[in-house]
Amino acid sequence: SDTSAQVRQECIKALTALEMPEGLPAIEKALTDRAGSVRLAAVWGLYRLAGTESAPALLSMLSDKDEEVRRRTATCIGWLGQEELAGRLTPLMNDSSVSVRRAAAEAMGNLGNKQVVLPMIEHLKDPDKATRKIVLGAIEKITGKQMNYTFGPEREADHIWWISDISKARSHYPKWDIGITLEEVFKDIYEALAPHYEK
Repeated sequence: SDTSAQVRQECIKALTALEMPEGLPAIEKALTDRAGSVRLAAVWGLYRLAGTESAPALLSMLSDKDEEVRRRTATCIGWLGQEELAGRLTPLMNDSSVSVRRAAAEAMGNLGNKQVVLPMIEHLKDPDKATRKIVLGAIEKITGKQMNYTFGPEREADHIWWISDISKARSHYPKWDIGITLEEVFKDIYEALAPHYEK
């Protein structure tokens, strides 16, 4: 029942607040609880009490059915400081939940693994403007370089034709067609410049 789920959740919170490592087995068991609120409390408790040793169990929670559990798990993984975990967060950048995508991007930025920069560039086109800003901030944090990039309203005037309608370009150049995506352009730029900035 809801009442017993609340009791289980409060027990996990109490074990965490009291910083009782003896409670870790109960907290780990709660990761599989049927109630999302209990699993959410367990993720936080495990991170607080087990620290970096919580990584394997936390990684298993990235695919939880509850978006709040996935969001908190990504955040906690980002706080672990284990750079090698960053790649495990990249699938969350395609999550249906905006809050999960934001948490994953921020966590990858905290972990600082340069290997996730290229996959993150693809998400500068996220439909959510705030997520795009977080992705950009994470890329800047990882690379240590500020990007000159703006997010604004759709391009206007002479730029519209090539974004939404390329018929004018095709009429002038009938054999021409788009050969590379915007994401590929960003990747090419990053790959060309990255060796110059790595120390």
